[in-house]
Amino acid sequence: MNIDSKILSEENLQKIRQLNNPNVERIVEEYVNLCKPAKLSVITDSFPDIGYVRQQALELGEEIKGFSYGQAAARATFQALGCAGMARVDIRLRPDGKFFVLELNNIPGMTPISLLPDAARAHGWSFSELCEIILNLV
Repeated sequence: MNIDSKILSEENLQKIRQLNNPNVERIVEEYVNLCKPAKLSVITDSFPDIGYVRQQALELGEEIKGFSYGQAAARATFQALGCAGMARVDIRLRPDGKFFVLELNNIPGMTPISLLPDAARAHGWSFSELCEIILNLV
């Protein structure tokens, strides 16, 4: 692959090469040529990559215009579907700035890398406090 190391680091290039798929390499090169990104990160399902994405989301989350609107949309979706207890509502932000609900997961994960405990931490709750809140809801 012939991509400037300022855009795609050696570490990220190795992640692509580990896939051993020339089509992926071609698509990445075409993307870089067409879109001219300042930087390109390759995210896998590894714990460090998932942690990086979540940290970025937490840091940027408060900066998103309409953040409270996203929370209201999640609550409205939860109520409209007649949910009780806990659920995770996944919301995405379109390039035009409008939110849309991707899905509602009524049995969200509770592992150390799951989104619900991350959301609780962002809200200031410990894992044990989250569990206590959930138990009191049902």
